[in-house]
Amino acid sequence: MNLRDLKYLLAVSEFKNFSKAAEHCATTQPTLSNQIRKLENYLEVEIFERGTHYVRVTPVGKKIIDAATRVIENANQIVHIARESRQSLPAKLTFGSFPSLGHALPLQYIFHLKQQFKPFKVQHVEEDVDVLLDLLARQEIDFALLPMPVTHASLEGVKLLDDPLYVVTPTHHAYATRASLTLSDLSQQPLLFLVEDQSHYRQLLEQEDPAFAQQHQEKDEDFKAVSFEALRLMVKHGLGLAVIPGTAINHEDQDVRYIPFASPAIAREIGLFWHKQHANPALLQQILKQLQYQHAGPEK
Repeated sequence: MNLRDLKYLLAVSEFKNFSKAAEHCATTQPTLSNQIRKLENYLEVEIFERGTHYVRVTPVGKKIIDAATRVIENANQIVHIARESRQSLPAKLTFGSFPSLGHALPLQYIFHLKQQFKPFKVQHVEEDVDVLLDLLARQEIDFALLPMPVTHASLEGVKLLDDPLYVVTPTHHAYATRASLTLSDLSQQPLLFLVEDQSHYRQLLEQEDPAFAQQHQEKDEDFKAVSFEALRLMVKHGLGLAVIPGTAINHEDQDVRYIPFASPAIAREIGLFWHKQHANPALLQQILKQLQYQHAGPEK
């Protein structure tokens, strides 16, 4: 049980609709429904009575939601106390990134921001996308790098870079010497994906070839990894080929090869997002310009 689950409960209780509650919480309806069902299983009670055209709070659910409301209020009070105490602390910039972005780019940003904004203490947090959206909405971090698109009423942002996908092969694989690959080259290959981004990568590949994701839906289910390091090891030992974004490439790894997709490249878009009511929008615009310049620099 965590605060996010309790917020899901309150949203469903308010909207009496799982889809609207999910939109309010900046998550997907299946994610929200699954988390609430897990909570009900954990508590061994039914909080919501679900029908084809209705959602009702059960009697015990009403008591649980009342208690959850008090918990969230107390949690918000804790955040308020902490924010007040930070007024006397040195200025701080906190930004977030998601695991499948890799570590190289956030570390590069940390170094650059510390050089350009020396009065500020720069901090970085790595969380899943849903968590980052929640942190931004509660203004607990200043900005975050997120895969686009992002639809959240409280947030705004801009595209920062294109992050092309690459195929990772063992050095002994027949494709290892290829300059590029196409989706048709992968049609009979077992593919490995990072667990966090399986659905996201499949969507990108499906945009190029609608039948591709369908072909691989079942055969790839047994091939999953929770980190890029694990993914590379699986590829190295011949369990399959992997699809990863360019920002996650480890250029020092000599045991695998990274091969781009043939032109036009298949890429995800990475954006920089912040809260619309951020206390210092001018500072965020300065940061955005610095990061945009950093990406534009090598092209000149």
